[in-house]
Amino acid sequence: MKQNKSLTNNTAPRDNTIILERYADQFKTLKHIDRIAELNKSNPIYTRWIDMFNLDKIQDPEHIIFLLAFYLAKFQPDNPNIQAIREPWRVAKDGLANCVDYTTFISGFLRHPKLRIPHVIKMVSFDNSNNYSHIYTQTNDTTLDPVVGQDQQGQERLKANLSRVPYYNVETPYKNKYTFNVK
Repeated sequence: MKQNKSLTNNTAPRDNTIILERYADQFKTLKHIDRIAELNKSNPIYTRWIDMFNLDKIQDPEHIIFLLAFYLAKFQPDNPNIQAIREPWRVAKDGLANCVDYTTFISGFLRHPKLRIPHVIKMVSFDNSNNYSHIYTQTNDTTLDPVVGQDQQGQERLKANLSRVPYYNVETPYKNKYTFNVK
């Protein structure tokens, strides 16, 4: 898959890590997301995009961050029972992300020292259990969930970007939630 070189080249941080964990506990995954987003908050890739799009000077930088995440990476579910967490550079390089990757990417972006946008990470379940099967980011009342509207069977990667439609600030109805306040 060809990536826009002006957005991705020569901005790799220390490594291109993908953390893999079998039968991952949801709360352990949340801790990994928080740790990776915090470690990457000053990533040069974020600084470059903030400067390129003047995100520190506009009214609604969340919208641009959402669109960057959506168009930079297409939804690709993990293999069953294995949780993969990609660092932001890896998401940009691979052009693929799951809900955990999108959340890590967006949360790190929002934490950048030039932005420091308060937000939460929300885990939700679609049944009445505490088996949280989806995760995304929210700022105030704005939902940043690039997974909404994408093919959940892993076929999104086959679509041309121009045929894809982003659903900004759309929250899928859920039955149960856990909200993690990012500090």
